[in-house]
Amino acid sequence: MTPTERIRVVCAVIKRGDMVFAARRPDNRTNGGLWEFPGGKVHEGETLEVALHREIREELAVGIGIHEALSPVQWDYPWIAIELFPFVCSMEPEAHPRLLDHAAVRFVSRGAIAGLPWAPADRVIVERYFKD
Repeated sequence: MTPTERIRVVCAVIKRGDMVFAARRPDNRTNGGLWEFPGGKVHEGETLEVALHREIREELAVGIGIHEALSPVQWDYPWIAIELFPFVCSMEPEAHPRLLDHAAVRFVSRGAIAGLPWAPADRVIVERYFKD
């Protein structure tokens, strides 16, 4: 598979102190019931950052600050091949994310993050970034 055949996807690793934001996919969708970092597909002509801001507004109805790009993850699911571009982000402390695209959302302690059942591509981010 060539890089041009991969779907470009962005996700937000939203941190608040020692907590990390996680979103659970609805049971009736691909990777149903698994946890992920919120985000989605990059539209044609969008930068990664613009796509991430749009996706978080669409999924959670909140704004974010983007602070750092992490290493991309290439993952081949049976139904799609993606290149996932994760970004370390922040959310205002008084922000109240809405469940517009997920079954549940929560902040998880850094020590407990590896214990969640993550979608496979997101699990790579957890293993790389939260390995301590």
